[in-house]
Amino acid sequence: MFYSLLIVAGLSLTSIANAISKPTTLPLINLTIGSQSFSTEVANDDAARTLGLSNRLSLEPNHAMLFAFAQPNQVTFWMLQMHFPLDIIWLDNDKHVLGLMANAEICIGDNPCTLNTALSDANTCQPGLAQSQCPLLQSPNGTRYVLEVPGGTAEKLRLMKGSPVHFDLPNA
Repeated sequence: MFYSLLIVAGLSLTSIANAISKPTTLPLINLTIGSQSFSTEVANDDAARTLGLSNRLSLEPNHAMLFAFAQPNQVTFWMLQMHFPLDIIWLDNDKHVLGLMANAEICIGDNPCTLNTALSDANTCQPGLAQSQCPLLQSPNGTRYVLEVPGGTAEKLRLMKGSPVHFDLPNA
């Protein structure tokens, strides 16, 4: 069975804008890779997973977002409305790296500087692919967690397939 995080045909800019206008507070956990700790937001429901880090202007160096799924599967992400590069790290049920996408290409959308007024300044508008060109990023089979960290982090930490990631999820 294929589980898609994002149903591209059914996602409209209106639904993204509605999700953005209703910010939620996500659970925070401490996550460790090697000796590096990250303050990590946990996206553990469909609304939080759909929004992810979209439309944020940056992600601090020691911060991350963890997407937690009920069971291992194959999931699909895209970088729509992202304004900075991320490393996407696919984790298995045992919290080991299955694979990763380093510096995933951002997809700002067709009108990047009008969707969010904070981006109306030419100095903050970042180049990126249009929504129609935004590629789908598919995880390996058996993905239970997806970790997004600032671009370049995976290389800096020398992450490879099988590397352990340590965290405990909050109780539901």
